Amino acid sequence: MDENEYKPVNIQDFFHGIDIEKLKESLTIPLQAKPPKIETMDFLLSSLDIGRDIAYPDLFLRNYIYTTIIIRKHLQEINTRQQNISNRMEKVNDKGSYLFKKLQYFYGRNQSAKDEIIKFISYGLSNYVANIKSPYGDLIDRDKEKSMWLLGLV
Repeated sequence: MDENEYKPVNIQDFFHGIDIEKLKESLTIPLQAKPPKIETMDFLLSSLDIGRDIAYPDLFLRNYIYTTIIIRKHLQEINTRQQNISNRMEKVNDKGSYLFKKLQYFYGRNQSAKDEIIKFISYGLSNYVANIKSPYGDLIDRDKEKSMWLLGLV
């Protein structure tokens, strides 16, 4: 027999006294889903250090999710632009040229925008969404909502 040939392993050789039938049974029994220890809204509000004075929790959650989706898309766009700028900068031989300095400038502008977004996420997002007190303060245009999701516009 070849040394590299597959040989089945008997689990009882490694774990003496294991009951194979009980092991098989435990692997086939589906686990019961347990409810979370804390409700989603309570978790979000406590994580963001927001009190329980949210008048419209569903609207708050909806606006929070929508805002984070928009932020994510903006950060992805900035990262793509910065990568493109970096690639163009690598191709410029004269690092003192107008083109190189222009690329550096726009790379820095994009970095500033990214820093501003990160500051907003860290310090402003929760207050921005929590301060929407009107039941009509939905950030998503309800007339365009279906097409937005279908077309990936959010």
